[in-house]
Amino acid sequence: MRFPAISPRLRHGAQNLLPLPHRPSRLAFISSLITLCFFSIFTAQEGWGFGGGLSGDTSPLTSALLGRGLVDLKGTRVVGGRSLRLRGGGDGTRVVEDVEAMQSGLEKLQKLSLEPPSPKELPPKSSSDPISKPNRASKNISGNEPAHRSSEMISLNVTATRIDHWKLLAEQNNAQAMYNLGLCYYSGVGGVSVNYETAYDWFFKAAEKGFPDAKFNLGVLCQLGKGVPASQTAAMEWYLEAAQMNVTEAMNNLAKMYQSGVGGEKNLKKAFKYFLAAADLGNGDAMYNVGLAYYHGNGTSINLQEALEWFQACSAVDNKSRAKAEFMLGNMYFHGQGLVETDYKEAVFWYKSAAERGYPQAQLHIGRIFLGSQQYKAHAKVGQEAIRFLRLAGENGMSEAWHLLGQYYVRVSNTSESFLCFKRAFDGGFIQSLSVLGSCYEHGIGTKVDLEKAFELHSTAAKKGYIGSMNALGSMYLEGKGVERDEEEALEWYIKSADHGDANGQVQVAMHKMYGQGCDVNMQEARSWLRKAASQGNERAKELLKQHFTASGT
Repeated sequence: MRFPAISPRLRHGAQNLLPLPHRPSRLAFISSLITLCFFSIFTAQEGWGFGGGLSGDTSPLTSALLGRGLVDLKGTRVVGGRSLRLRGGGDGTRVVEDVEAMQSGLEKLQKLSLEPPSPKELPPKSSSDPISKPNRASKNISGNEPAHRSSEMISLNVTATRIDHWKLLAEQNNAQAMYNLGLCYYSGVGGVSVNYETAYDWFFKAAEKGFPDAKFNLGVLCQLGKGVPASQTAAMEWYLEAAQMNVTEAMNNLAKMYQSGVGGEKNLKKAFKYFLAAADLGNGDAMYNVGLAYYHGNGTSINLQEALEWFQACSAVDNKSRAKAEFMLGNMYFHGQGLVETDYKEAVFWYKSAAERGYPQAQLHIGRIFLGSQQYKAHAKVGQEAIRFLRLAGENGMSEAWHLLGQYYVRVSNTSESFLCFKRAFDGGFIQSLSVLGSCYEHGIGTKVDLEKAFELHSTAAKKGYIGSMNALGSMYLEGKGVERDEEEALEWYIKSADHGDANGQVQVAMHKMYGQGCDVNMQEARSWLRKAASQGNERAKELLKQHFTASGT
């Protein structure tokens, strides 16, 4: 079982050796031809076409592909093993179509591919193994799942009889049958139980016959420690053999191992080389990784224009990294990277597309943008979209999203909902919510007043450097709220806030110096602190300077 449909191309020719689960009849074949003819006539009438004469503006993706020479106005171009063509839309725009994917639609409908096991089913791995560690873009950096891009896709209705038939063919040295048996034992279909050891044995036998995908699967099993003791070195060797036979997923995994140093040397240049080789053969995940390499300068020099174009290419094909590529496109358009100028409208388009595909960081960004635009006040729909995306981001582990939602509900005076959101943000590890929660408990905002809880939260937040909590502690010590009254301790916290440049803290220190609270009276120091606060525009500081400090300097 391979990565889900990364490339529709079949790289081996055993499809006629075994009976297909759903072989179309001759009548169905003729019917499909008639349908295709009708489709061709229709598209010609609608201006879709394979030739020139298309008019109207092009989309940013199409423009980028045109500029890179990936497609033209005269027909199709082969990019990374995929045929792409430019199609005119009904609104005068142009979009890029994957011709091969469209033409293989009938075949895909007649074959039910087996879904790979959920990542949750994978056994826990040692935290010392870099392969198991999530990076900022994905929870599974290795992307390891055995392959099923065989000439005969294993369907959900595999029978025990079929298993026996494959065993018979395997005894006759049929590599395809050996490979299929490995898939069955890996997934537990066809009346057999999951048995990774047996799956490994069958994949090994197929690999000995030179079956490329079997070699990739052996690398996966070695890397995950399924059916064989985990060995990153052995995994790397199998990936290398598969990569030499143009298995792009093997190239991608091999590149990641060179990138992290797992299984051997850390070599960013080699990593980039394999990412690029896989991308040139049409692997969408590798296209994303090439884009990242150009963006950060990993294994190559930084080239933002190249990064932009590879992210665009990745976004044009179906792959697991598509949403991440769209998110990076959003970032680049938002900050004007690799472009002549910033394009916020285009940035929002890509962020929203990635968010709709379920990418948490994009959901957080688009929610933040919608709230920051202030349009939600005038357009209820914008506010609803902001709430929707932020809730999705929060449910997907982005605790900052709950904090932003809490701020939104404060603006619309929904204190109970804001408190719940701030609490969820803090429970999810977003430390910035500590100070806000302390204020909620201190003043009874959305919850009951709990001064001891407020003091506890403010103390933790202040020690982590949050200025608002420093001032809150100064106030609580000064008034004896939730703690014994202590003017000296109050002054200490106000000084910490003032030293961080906070105008409110500077005013409080000045007043302590003026009235001798927790210290001796010192009008000169008081005036100095008030001037610092006034220079930041603090109106209270300006008023105190006028009231207490005349031209005579008293």
